[in-house]
Amino acid sequence: MSSSETFFSDGLQLEQRGRLSDAVEAYNHAIETSPRESRYYHARAKVYEKIGKMKDALNDYTTASQLSPQNTEIYL
Repeated sequence: MSSSETFFSDGLQLEQRGRLSDAVEAYNHAIETSPRESRYYHARAKVYEKIGKMKDALNDYTTASQLSPQNTEIYL
């Protein structure tokens, strides 16, 4: 598993445990190592939305949709 996938997996687990700020940090690391992976932005956007950072969420949703316009899950 690549380091970006490890960070992403860690972020998912942290998010499920309610450790949202730690999840954001894990997603940040995933994005730093693989900045063209839309799933990472989408995951971070969902956490930003949960913690009320709507501007950050919108920015990440926009980036995710630009990187992967065929992924309809981003638009839900």
